[in-house]
Amino acid sequence: MLIFLLLIVIGTFLYYLLFKTHSLSLRLARIKTARRWLLSLSDWVEDFAGQTASIRQKRGEWILQFVLALLIWAIFPLKLILLIFPHNNSIPLLVLFGTTFVSYFAGMIPLLPGGLGTFETTMSGLLTIYGLPLNQAVAITIVFRFITFWFVLLLSLLLIGSERIILLAQRRSTDVSRQ
Repeated sequence: MLIFLLLIVIGTFLYYLLFKTHSLSLRLARIKTARRWLLSLSDWVEDFAGQTASIRQKRGEWILQFVLALLIWAIFPLKLILLIFPHNNSIPLLVLFGTTFVSYFAGMIPLLPGGLGTFETTMSGLLTIYGLPLNQAVAITIVFRFITFWFVLLLSLLLIGSERIILLAQRRSTDVSRQ
């Protein structure tokens, strides 16, 4: 019930953020003040309103991106489920979903870049609360974090580096052919 209520609150917030931003922008523009923070906020909201208007014009693209984001976020708990079930299949699936998302939300607290440490501590602690031994909880958390963060980061760096090398080689070959 609490999760359902939280989803309704988040959905309502996103609705107002995406579809009612223009009216907020107009209200802020009517305020006459010399305070820098309010002027900065007004400028940001006005820019955000322009961006949301642009997004709303591409309805099909918006829906596609939303569905894609939902699928990606649904995959995160599935990875944890695949890591946990060989060790302990008594933890309910809803708890594993919640553990994943609570850990990500805790990792968003800006203590360290990428939520390093915060994410791992939260996930290990929650898994331990539900009966997983601490050594297994920490090992599963580290493997999960490697799969979802470090592996993706390393793969991205490899792909970007490869692309740069290919572009550099192509430029050199066109420079040589011109001479």
